[in-house]
Amino acid sequence: MSTKQHHSQSGRKIIPYNYASADPSSQRRKNLRKSRSSLTVREQQTIRLLLFGTGALVILAAVIFFIFYSRSRLVPYPIIENLAPESPLFEESASSLYRLPESLSEYETRVNQNLSSLIPNYDCSEAHISIFYYPNWDEKGDLGRITYTSKKHSAFLSISKTASPAPAELFSSAGKSVIGSTDVYFGYTQSPETFYAAWEKDDIYYCLSQQDVSHASFSDLVESILA
Repeated sequence: MSTKQHHSQSGRKIIPYNYASADPSSQRRKNLRKSRSSLTVREQQTIRLLLFGTGALVILAAVIFFIFYSRSRLVPYPIIENLAPESPLFEESASSLYRLPESLSEYETRVNQNLSSLIPNYDCSEAHISIFYYPNWDEKGDLGRITYTSKKHSAFLSISKTASPAPAELFSSAGKSVIGSTDVYFGYTQSPETFYAAWEKDDIYYCLSQQDVSHASFSDLVESILA
Protein backbone atom coordinates (compact mmCIF):
# COMPACT_ATOMS: atom_id res chain seq x y z
CA MET A 1 0.00 0.00 0.00
CA SER A 2 1.50 3.32 -1.06
CA THR A 3 1.69 6.08 1.46
CA LYS A 4 1.19 9.68 0.57
CA GLN A 5 3.91 11.67 2.26
CA HIS A 6 3.51 15.17 3.67
CA HIS A 7 6.27 17.18 5.28
CA SER A 8 6.16 19.54 8.17
CA GLN A 9 9.12 21.84 8.62
CA SER A 10 10.25 22.59 12.18
CA GLY A 11 13.55 24.38 12.16
CA ARG A 12 15.99 22.29 10.13
CA LYS A 13 14.22 18.92 10.72
CA ILE A 14 11.76 17.48 8.22
CA ILE A 15 9.26 15.06 9.85
CA PRO A 16 7.47 12.64 7.49
CA TYR A 17 4.01 11.29 8.36
CA ASN A 18 1.05 9.74 6.58
CA TYR A 19 -2.73 9.83 6.93
CA ALA A 20 -3.03 6.16 7.88
CA SER A 21 -0.92 6.59 10.99
CA ALA A 22 -2.74 9.78 11.96
CA ASP A 23 -6.30 8.41 11.40
CA PRO A 24 -7.80 7.42 14.80
CA SER A 25 -10.32 4.95 13.27
CA SER A 26 -7.54 3.20 11.39
CA GLN A 27 -5.58 2.91 14.57
CA ARG A 28 -8.58 1.38 16.35
CA ARG A 29 -8.96 -1.21 13.60
CA LYS A 30 -5.30 -2.09 13.95
CA ASN A 31 -5.66 -2.45 17.70
CA LEU A 32 -8.73 -4.65 17.25
CA ARG A 33 -6.90 -6.95 14.83
CA LYS A 34 -4.00 -7.09 17.20
CA SER A 35 -6.22 -7.96 20.17
CA ARG A 36 -7.91 -10.71 18.16
CA SER A 37 -4.62 -12.18 17.06
CA SER A 38 -3.40 -12.08 20.62
CA LEU A 39 -6.15 -14.49 21.80
CA THR A 40 -4.68 -17.74 22.98
CA VAL A 41 -5.69 -21.04 21.42
CA ARG A 42 -7.51 -21.98 24.61
CA GLU A 43 -9.53 -18.76 24.54
CA GLN A 44 -10.49 -19.34 20.90
CA GLN A 45 -11.57 -22.88 21.73
CA THR A 46 -13.63 -21.58 24.65
CA ILE A 47 -15.41 -19.11 22.39
CA ARG A 48 -16.16 -21.84 19.84
CA LEU A 49 -17.54 -24.08 22.57
CA LEU A 50 -19.76 -21.28 23.87
CA LEU A 51 -21.13 -20.63 20.39
CA PHE A 52 -21.71 -24.33 19.81
CA GLY A 53 -23.39 -24.73 23.19
CA THR A 54 -25.70 -21.78 22.55
CA GLY A 55 -26.72 -23.21 19.18
CA ALA A 56 -27.33 -26.64 20.71
CA LEU A 57 -29.53 -25.12 23.43
CA VAL A 58 -31.61 -23.29 20.83
CA ILE A 59 -32.10 -26.51 18.84
CA LEU A 60 -32.99 -28.45 22.01
CA ALA A 61 -35.55 -25.82 23.01
CA ALA A 62 -37.13 -26.01 19.55
CA VAL A 63 -37.34 -29.83 19.77
CA ILE A 64 -38.92 -29.71 23.24
CA PHE A 65 -41.46 -27.14 22.05
CA PHE A 66 -42.35 -29.30 19.05
CA ILE A 67 -42.82 -32.39 21.24
CA PHE A 68 -45.12 -30.61 23.69
CA TYR A 69 -47.04 -28.95 20.88
CA SER A 70 -47.49 -32.29 19.11
CA ARG A 71 -48.73 -33.93 22.29
CA SER A 72 -51.21 -31.11 22.82
CA ARG A 73 -52.58 -31.80 19.36
CA LEU A 74 -53.03 -35.54 19.97
CA VAL A 75 -56.74 -36.28 20.10
CA PRO A 76 -57.86 -38.91 22.64
CA TYR A 77 -61.33 -39.23 21.06
CA PRO A 78 -62.32 -42.05 18.69
CA ILE A 79 -62.69 -41.17 15.01
CA ILE A 80 -66.23 -40.99 13.62
CA GLU A 81 -66.49 -42.36 10.09
CA ASN A 82 -70.27 -42.25 9.65
CA LEU A 83 -72.22 -39.11 10.56
CA ALA A 84 -75.67 -40.69 10.19
CA PRO A 85 -77.80 -39.75 13.24
CA GLU A 86 -78.60 -42.35 15.85
CA SER A 87 -82.29 -42.20 15.01
CA PRO A 88 -83.36 -42.46 11.33
CA LEU A 89 -86.28 -40.23 12.28
CA PHE A 90 -84.34 -37.05 11.46
CA GLU A 91 -83.19 -38.24 8.05
CA GLU A 92 -86.69 -39.42 7.13
CA SER A 93 -88.42 -36.30 8.41
CA ALA A 94 -85.95 -33.78 7.01
CA SER A 95 -87.68 -33.85 3.63
CA SER A 96 -91.16 -34.55 4.95
CA LEU A 97 -94.03 -32.29 3.95
CA TYR A 98 -95.38 -32.65 7.45
CA ARG A 99 -92.93 -30.28 9.01
CA LEU A 100 -93.53 -26.92 10.62
CA PRO A 101 -91.06 -24.37 11.96
CA GLU A 102 -91.16 -23.10 15.50
CA SER A 103 -89.55 -20.04 17.03
CA LEU A 104 -86.65 -20.40 19.44
CA SER A 105 -88.68 -18.95 22.31
CA GLU A 106 -91.47 -21.46 21.66
CA TYR A 107 -89.00 -24.29 21.55
CA GLU A 108 -87.36 -23.14 24.80
CA THR A 109 -90.79 -23.48 26.41
CA ARG A 110 -91.19 -26.93 24.85
CA VAL A 111 -87.89 -28.25 26.22
CA ASN A 112 -87.95 -26.08 29.34
CA GLN A 113 -84.42 -24.82 28.71
CA ASN A 114 -82.89 -21.37 28.28
CA LEU A 115 -81.12 -22.27 25.05
CA SER A 116 -80.20 -18.67 24.18
CA SER A 117 -77.61 -18.62 26.96
CA LEU A 118 -76.81 -22.33 27.13
CA ILE A 119 -73.09 -21.87 26.42
CA PRO A 120 -71.22 -19.41 28.68
CA ASN A 121 -69.58 -16.53 26.79
CA TYR A 122 -71.31 -17.54 23.55
CA ASP A 123 -74.27 -15.84 21.90
CA CYS A 124 -77.05 -17.57 20.02
CA SER A 125 -76.61 -16.24 16.48
CA GLU A 126 -78.94 -18.52 14.50
CA ALA A 127 -81.65 -21.09 15.26
CA HIS A 128 -83.71 -23.44 13.07
CA ILE A 129 -86.42 -25.40 14.86
CA SER A 130 -88.50 -28.08 13.12
CA ILE A 131 -91.50 -30.01 14.43
CA PHE A 132 -92.35 -33.15 12.46
CA TYR A 133 -95.87 -34.62 12.11
CA TYR A 134 -97.54 -37.76 10.87
CA PRO A 135 -100.03 -37.38 8.02
CA ASN A 136 -102.85 -37.20 10.58
CA TRP A 137 -100.94 -34.30 12.21
CA ASP A 138 -100.01 -36.20 15.31
CA GLU A 139 -96.61 -34.98 16.41
CA LYS A 140 -93.79 -37.25 15.27
CA GLY A 141 -90.71 -35.53 16.64
CA ASP A 142 -88.72 -32.33 17.02
CA LEU A 143 -85.25 -31.08 16.14
CA GLY A 144 -83.49 -27.85 16.95
CA ARG A 145 -80.30 -26.70 15.23
CA ILE A 146 -78.67 -23.73 16.93
CA THR A 147 -75.45 -21.85 16.12
CA TYR A 148 -73.53 -20.09 18.89
CA THR A 149 -70.69 -17.64 18.37
CA SER A 150 -68.04 -16.02 20.54
CA LYS A 151 -65.32 -13.51 19.66
CA LYS A 152 -63.08 -16.24 18.25
CA HIS A 153 -65.11 -19.42 17.70
CA SER A 154 -68.49 -20.84 16.86
CA ALA A 155 -70.29 -23.98 18.03
CA PHE A 156 -73.22 -25.92 16.60
CA LEU A 157 -75.86 -27.64 18.71
CA SER A 158 -78.45 -30.22 17.68
CA ILE A 159 -81.13 -30.83 20.29
CA SER A 160 -84.29 -32.91 20.52
CA LYS A 161 -86.82 -34.33 22.96
CA THR A 162 -87.54 -37.24 20.61
CA ALA A 163 -84.23 -39.05 20.15
CA SER A 164 -80.53 -38.32 19.93
CA PRO A 165 -79.59 -36.42 16.76
CA ALA A 166 -75.92 -37.37 17.28
CA PRO A 167 -74.11 -39.78 14.94
CA ALA A 168 -74.79 -43.37 16.01
CA GLU A 169 -71.08 -44.16 15.71
CA LEU A 170 -70.34 -41.61 18.43
CA PHE A 171 -71.80 -43.84 21.14
CA SER A 172 -68.84 -46.08 21.86
CA SER A 173 -67.28 -46.88 25.20
CA ALA A 174 -63.90 -45.62 23.93
CA GLY A 175 -65.14 -42.04 23.89
CA LYS A 176 -67.29 -42.13 27.01
CA SER A 177 -66.64 -39.72 29.87
CA VAL A 178 -68.59 -38.68 32.93
CA ILE A 179 -69.00 -34.97 33.67
CA GLY A 180 -70.77 -34.42 36.94
CA SER A 181 -73.39 -37.14 36.82
CA THR A 182 -73.85 -37.03 33.03
CA ASP A 183 -72.48 -39.55 30.56
CA VAL A 184 -70.86 -37.70 27.65
CA TYR A 185 -69.65 -39.35 24.44
CA PHE A 186 -66.79 -37.65 22.61
CA GLY A 187 -65.52 -38.19 19.07
CA TYR A 188 -64.15 -36.34 16.08
CA THR A 189 -63.82 -36.41 12.32
CA GLN A 190 -60.47 -35.82 10.66
CA SER A 191 -61.47 -33.96 7.51
CA PRO A 192 -62.56 -31.41 8.37
CA GLU A 193 -61.36 -31.78 11.95
CA THR A 194 -64.59 -31.50 13.92
CA PHE A 195 -65.15 -32.40 17.56
CA TYR A 196 -68.42 -33.90 18.77
CA ALA A 197 -69.99 -34.48 22.16
CA ALA A 198 -73.37 -36.08 22.85
CA TRP A 199 -75.28 -36.43 26.08
CA GLU A 200 -78.79 -36.78 27.46
CA LYS A 201 -80.07 -34.78 30.41
CA ASP A 202 -83.59 -34.37 31.79
CA ASP A 203 -85.00 -36.36 28.83
CA ILE A 204 -83.43 -33.97 26.32
CA TYR A 205 -80.80 -35.11 23.82
CA TYR A 206 -77.88 -32.87 22.92
CA CYS A 207 -75.15 -33.06 20.31
CA LEU A 208 -72.52 -30.31 20.25
CA SER A 209 -69.91 -29.93 17.50
CA GLN A 210 -67.09 -27.45 16.93
CA GLN A 211 -64.24 -26.83 14.50
CA ASP A 212 -60.94 -24.92 14.64
CA VAL A 213 -60.32 -25.66 18.33
CA SER A 214 -58.19 -28.11 20.32
CA HIS A 215 -59.71 -31.15 21.99
CA ALA A 216 -58.85 -29.65 25.40
CA SER A 217 -60.71 -26.44 24.58
CA PHE A 218 -63.71 -28.42 23.35
CA SER A 219 -63.76 -30.54 26.52
CA ASP A 220 -63.69 -27.38 28.63
CA LEU A 221 -66.61 -26.00 26.63
CA VAL A 222 -68.72 -29.09 27.30
CA GLU A 223 -67.81 -28.98 30.99
CA SER A 224 -68.91 -25.33 31.17
CA ILE A 225 -72.34 -26.35 29.84
CA LEU A 226 -72.78 -29.22 32.26
CA ALA A 227 -71.24 -27.47 35.29
